Amino acid sequence: MQCLRWQGQFCQYVDGWFDNNWGAKYNAKSWALGSETAGTLFWRMLNGDGLLKQAGTKVALLYIGSNDFGEGDQDDQGQMTVADTLIVEVRAMVRWMMDQSPDLKVIVMGLMPKTGYNVDGSLSFKVNPPTWKAVKHYNEKLRAFGEAEERVRYVECNDAFLMSDGVSINKKLMIDGLHPNLDGFKILGMCIDPFLQQYLGSGNPSSVSTSSSG
Repeated sequence: MQCLRWQGQFCQYVDGWFDNNWGAKYNAKSWALGSETAGTLFWRMLNGDGLLKQAGTKVALLYIGSNDFGEGDQDDQGQMTVADTLIVEVRAMVRWMMDQSPDLKVIVMGLMPKTGYNVDGSLSFKVNPPTWKAVKHYNEKLRAFGEAEERVRYVECNDAFLMSDGVSINKKLMIDGLHPNLDGFKILGMCIDPFLQQYLGSGNPSSVSTSSSG
């Protein structure tokens, strides 16, 4: 995997887990960029960034949108507007991807929780209520899209990353309240891999992953 603009320990987690698992098993490639939004990812696709040019690509795993919600300081209406705009962009992106590759299957992943902030600017390790409400709204729309499109599957892996109160983030898996650490990536792998196996079997050099970092 090429760790593009990710830096430090999170890049290490992604590189190490990805290369030793999906990279080895499926010959998967990643085009993740830190701080990316749905709009910038779609721009890269439309401008020939190579996202779908790997020969024999059969499956794309798409995780995008966390950065579209910003720092979580908007009100309910503002965040809901972000969610409604985002689903339109992601549906257009996925349909474009499938138009480019008629045999391509797309796995779309629901957005994960991200920390809010305390008044002093420190991490609260609790979701911001307006943002989390809008994220869940977006995820439900994304789920419906996956159910309606024959070549699209929806996957959500959030249960392990939230504590039992439904608002506190599991610090053992997301040490900065946003990025999974190595244990977090292992859990994501166990959540997503059954969907990959449905399309690729026990191993097939044909998967591409596109995703976003916070």
